[in-house]
Amino acid sequence: MVAVSHGCVRLEKPQDLAALLLSGDAAWNGEAIKATIDAADTKRVQVSKPPLLLIFYWTAFAGADGAMNFRNDSYDWDHELLQRIGGEKNSNA
Repeated sequence: MVAVSHGCVRLEKPQDLAALLLSGDAAWNGEAIKATIDAADTKRVQVSKPPLLLIFYWTAFAGADGAMNFRNDSYDWDHELLQRIGGEKNSNA
């Protein structure tokens, strides 16, 4: 299976994140944010202070019950990671 991505990221609490990023901008109160999200139309908004954002791509993780979960690595990043931590030479390193 080949995965194609355009860079989308799923958020658990998009309204909370938008409120945090747009705090201090009177035009973006809770009602305006909710209405924009409910409209399901992409809106690009300039933030006064761009945040530091870290995105983690995990294909293996421990669940709340401690059981290990494994997912397909659609981007084949695990292979490169294994080469790097295993000490194998990689021309892309």
